[in-house]
Parts: sequence; C-alpha cells; structure tokens
Amino acid sequence: MQAVSFPECGRTEIIDILRPVLHEPGGAIVLVTTAAIGPLDIEHFLSVSADRVVPGGEFEGLVVETSEDVEIIKLYDLVTNTVQHL
Repeated sequence: MQAVSFPECGRTEIIDILRPVLHEPGGAIVLVTTAAIGPLDIEHFLSVSADRVVPGGEFEGLVVETSEDVEIIKLYDLVTNTVQHL
C-alpha cells in the first residue's frame, strides 16, 4: 500500500506502508476512500519534527475486515472518522 507522508518541514513524499493487521478483539480495518487534510496535519507539515507523519486522520471508507467481537459494524459499512479541534 502507499500513503502520503510529511517526512520533514514543508516536504511530502509517497511511501510504502504495510497493510494493517487486526490486533484488538474489537478492531476493524477500513479501506479509506476519501481523506481530508485537517488543521493538525497542516501543523505537522509546517513544523520541524523528528516524527514522520501520515496525514488524513479525518476520513471516510468501507469496512473490509472486523475482529470476532465486532457486532455493530458489518462488512462494507460506510464509516467516518472526524477529529474535533477545540
């Protein structure tokens, strides 16, 4: 899989990342179809940090895998994650 990354201040690059794996009994894997660059992502883009950041924490996508304890969400449900900044 590939993702956009902010490796350092003001720079972007495409990186290869591993496919996620379920570790928690209540976990799910989502195929992201739409992502947004939010205020926290912009802060990371403009700052000098030793941490590589993959932006897009605000997203929408389809559930493609769930752990055994997940009952409310079903495969191919459309889900959304948004970040509220105070």
